[in-house]
Parts: sequence; structure tokens; C-alpha cells
Amino acid sequence: MTRPGEDRGYARDFRVGSRPRARGAAAWGVRVLVGGGVGLGLACVGLGGCAGTSTSSPNLLGSGTSGATTGDWDDVDNAVFIAAGKSQMALVETRSVDESAREYDLLTVTDEPARVLVRRVAASIWTNVARQRSEQFEIRVNVGRFGDPPMERTLVDHIKGRLRDLEGVDFAPVR
Repeated sequence: MTRPGEDRGYARDFRVGSRPRARGAAAWGVRVLVGGGVGLGLACVGLGGCAGTSTSSPNLLGSGTSGATTGDWDDVDNAVFIAAGKSQMALVETRSVDESAREYDLLTVTDEPARVLVRRVAASIWTNVARQRSEQFEIRVNVGRFGDPPMERTLVDHIKGRLRDLEGVDFAPVR
């Protein structure tokens, strides 16, 4: 038993409601381990973050919807951009697959991925002479991870409509 005022191996702390703290190398080591563990955990969460950036494209398992139309190749970007806006989607990325195809990654308001592929169709030389600047296109649309045929059809129709509006002219109002 210890007498009043005798040191019992605890640091004196006169705050109300506080517990005595252990002193010495062992107590210091425990504090370092606990503090270091908490710090390491926070660093891992901070470095990892909640969501990483992904360079891979999402898997779209739906069968997709196709359509065909004519228009000017220079107007395809504008047609997809306008159609995305009308369909409440955002254009995320545009890339050229090759000289005769362009691919667009979109995002719906419900955070579902969508992909549009517009490919030039090789037409006979006489068809192009008759129409001067017009070309034939095949449009392929996939919306959502498991497909959304009504939304796909709507997007294809908007793209076709905009390409028709711009066919043979330099500009046209958005309707």
C-alpha cells in the first residue's frame, strides 16, 4: 500500500475527470504504436481515396441499337453533342477509332455509361456524286450496363435528326 503523496508510477494530472497516465518507456511505446497505427490508417485512406480514376471503359452488356442515316462527316461531332444534351446525357470523351469511325463516351443523369459509335459506310461513287457532300453513316448506341432500348432509340433518333438538319448546309438552328 502506498502513502498519500507517494509516487505510484503515474504522472500527476490535476484535471477534473482525468485518469492517471502511465509513465515510462513502455507507456511511451504504446502511445507511439497507437498513434502510428491511426496515422498509417488515415494515410492509406487518403492515398486510396473513395474512388479511383479508371482508364478502362465500362462493360456495356446490352445488345445496343443501330440506325443508318446520311449527312456530312464534319457534322457528326455536333450531332452527337446536341443529341446527348436532348437525351439528358453528358459527353465525356470523343476519340477516332480510325479514319472512318468515331466513338463517343457519354454519361446519363443516373450515372450510367453510354457509348455511341458512328461509322462511315462505303458507298458507291455514283451515290456520292449525286449527293455531293453527303455520306452514309451507321450509328451504334449502347446505353447502360445492361442496355436501355428506349433511351438508345431516342439517342439514335436525335443524332439522325441533327445530321439531317445539317445535311448540305453550314449551320442550322437546334430544334
